[in-house]
Amino acid sequence: MANTYISPYRPFGFATLPRKVTYVYVEAPHNLAHVLTDLPRSDHRHGVILTSRELTSEECDTFQLRHTDTQASIKGALAKLERILRSTG
Repeated sequence: MANTYISPYRPFGFATLPRKVTYVYVEAPHNLAHVLTDLPRSDHRHGVILTSRELTSEECDTFQLRHTDTQASIKGALAKLERILRSTG
């Protein structure tokens, strides 16, 4: 199962995910669709992200996130996430 999440209440960014959790968009949010042109536009207001690890139920409750299954191309997002993780050490 992929670690894909949506945030129904706020955009992803500072203090919206647990520390040391890296993420990439797999579906572009409405406000970034013009920048993330290689991704499908999301039906979810703040997009869909893929995280570097699965979040616990407690983390999802704390940050008000919902796990979702997405049909987006996760393979490309996984490769991008791996590059980010390698570059940050």
